[in-house]
Amino acid sequence: MTRWFKGIDFASRADNVGLCYLEVADRTLTVHHEDRQESFEGTGIDCPFGTSLGFWKLLCNEDPGHSEDGFKTRHTERWLRNHLSQYQTNGYWQHRVAANPQLYLNQTAHVHPAVGFQIIPGFLDWFRNQVGDSQFGAAIRAARRGENASVEAHPRAFLCSAVERIWRSMNPPGHELHENTLRAVVQYRDARNVSRVNNRRRVYQLLQQHAQAWLGRGYQLAEAQETLFSTDHKFDAWLCALTAFAHTEQLTIGWQSAEMETGGPITEAEVDIEGHILILKQERPTARA
Repeated sequence: MTRWFKGIDFASRADNVGLCYLEVADRTLTVHHEDRQESFEGTGIDCPFGTSLGFWKLLCNEDPGHSEDGFKTRHTERWLRNHLSQYQTNGYWQHRVAANPQLYLNQTAHVHPAVGFQIIPGFLDWFRNQVGDSQFGAAIRAARRGENASVEAHPRAFLCSAVERIWRSMNPPGHELHENTLRAVVQYRDARNVSRVNNRRRVYQLLQQHAQAWLGRGYQLAEAQETLFSTDHKFDAWLCALTAFAHTEQLTIGWQSAEMETGGPITEAEVDIEGHILILKQERPTARA
């Protein structure tokens, strides 16, 4: 049986939107870029599905309670920043004397507050057009909870969670990973007037070589067309499609598990407004080595 997944790197400008189609057949994941008219089992979208509950309450003239950051961030963003900071890969990078760039995880640059995103209204309108006016409310709440075919993806965070699984699979952890490989992970997106296509190619090879460590279950990555590496928008869309696939395989951290990890209350009513970012579970404790 062949299964199909879609990845969307959402943007306000059409020329910055990345699309990717993921075919899963015979335990092999193959990337496609031509438009497909398949029935997609899941779609991962790189865009916040909601905004902070406190900001929402302020808009609705309700008491927002207390906030330490001016109601800018969602619970899932605060959780994600803390979760990624505990990765062994992040700890390794922080203890490198000559690490360049300085940060493996930049908590503010890599996990943006949802209130600062200008593309959310456009995404919500796009989503409404996809499901129809009568279904919009129930569908967007289900998507925010990770309970329908569309899920919220964060390409860089998902990539870091895959690399962390690879790191922990080694004995001792990370001993086969070269520092330059991690640098390619950190710098896979283009900078101003700087193409990092070689970094994206290297990242793909890493995930392909160690597919069993982060995907397991006999899955493997097929050889990819060069089109995948041509822009970071296409590469991000591929990571979004992988997020949707991993979610159907129950490899991601749901909001209920995130609540147990943080020790703070996350209610379904909160997630219905804010949404939740999906990344891979770690099979070993998240504490640094």
